Amino acid sequence: MIATIASRLGLNFQCNYYFIDAILFTDSDVVPSPPDGEKWVRRIRIAFEHENYFRSGLFSETSNLLIIDCDLRVLISYPANITVLRKELDYLHGVVSGSDRATAISDAESLLFIIGWPGTTNGMIDWEGYIYTQDSWQRLSRQKPQGPDQATQRTASKAASDRCARLPSVRL
Repeated sequence: MIATIASRLGLNFQCNYYFIDAILFTDSDVVPSPPDGEKWVRRIRIAFEHENYFRSGLFSETSNLLIIDCDLRVLISYPANITVLRKELDYLHGVVSGSDRATAISDAESLLFIIGWPGTTNGMIDWEGYIYTQDSWQRLSRQKPQGPDQATQRTASKAASDRCARLPSVRL
């Protein structure tokens, strides 16, 4: 899925960069002339943390994202139900709010939490997104599916949608 997102955004990607699951970057972000077989970047555009097991400590994934200097931080996970999700959203809001970067992250709308729910048709995942704001998590609005693949598009405010406007559907 990372390769698809990178392609749609016109970015490069690398998985497992230091302790981050995946990063997206431009050609100009790559350090020139690194040692053979190595790739280093001097700027990260988007950092992804993905956790299949919702109850396994999303605070650690969130903490990883908080210490990364990048344009957009994305956390992806799959809660069992809405009650569990609400509890975790409250907890993670406190984790982020306690950071000295919370205001900057909120102002830039640069922390996106993507939730995957088992879909009802064709084994697809239904995606739901939340942007961190100082007051709460802002749920992204839904739009009608577009295109022949009927991919679900979620949009946020202009700043967030400019960075990552369309999330692809994924087959289980």
